Amino acid sequence: MTTINQARRAVYDEFNDNYSPPYTPTVIFGNEAEDTEGLNEWLLLKLMNTDSEQHTLGKVGNRRYRRRGLVFIRIYTIVDDGLRRFDELARAARDIYEGKTVSGVWFTDGIIREIGPIDDKYVGTVSINCSWDETK
Repeated sequence: MTTINQARRAVYDEFNDNYSPPYTPTVIFGNEAEDTEGLNEWLLLKLMNTDSEQHTLGKVGNRRYRRRGLVFIRIYTIVDDGLRRFDELARAARDIYEGKTVSGVWFTDGIIREIGPIDDKYVGTVSINCSWDETK
C-alpha cells in the first residue's frame, strides 16, 4: 500500500539520490517557499495528484485504488546563455524517473517542454507520469 505521502517521499528521495548533472542547482520542493533571490538557476520539484480509480471490489481493507500523479519539475536557467544548460538539467531530471519503479511508484513516460524567457530567466518543465496503488 502506498499513500500520497509515501509516493512524495519516494519522488523526493529518488531525486536527491540520483540527480547529478555537472553542478546541481538549488532545488525547491513543492511545500517550500520559493526564495530565489540571488540565484542564477533553480528547480522546483513537486508531485501532483491527477487521477484515481477503484481497481478492485471487496471488503473494506481489501479494495485497491490506482492513484495517478505527475512529477513536475520547473527549471530556471540564465537567459541568453543558450539551451545547452537547460537541456542538460532537463534530461538529467527526466532520466531519474522515466521507466522505473521506486518504492511502489511506477514512473512511465516523461516530456520536456521549453516555455521560454520569463523576466530574466529561461524557463521550462519536465513532467513524468506516475501511478501507485493504495489499499483501503
